[in-house]
Amino acid sequence: MKDPKVKNQVRHSRRRFKQRLGIDLTPALYKDLLHKIQTGSLEMVEKQSNRVSVFKASINGENVRVVYDKNTKALITVLF
Repeated sequence: MKDPKVKNQVRHSRRRFKQRLGIDLTPALYKDLLHKIQTGSLEMVEKQSNRVSVFKASINGENVRVVYDKNTKALITVLF
């Protein structure tokens, strides 16, 4: 079973994707974004701390910033 913090981060990111972009963050899209971040396919635009970084992504033609926690290896939220 996943760590409760990871579950909360995933839940939060799914809500923010729906709220801010009107996009359902499906397991496939979530996995794809994680893969792109972890393989260096997305450009890091800001390092907020030793564990949190912001990456530039294009989702359905929309340019967004995705916030990632390297300790939990989870998306935290999405920003415009």
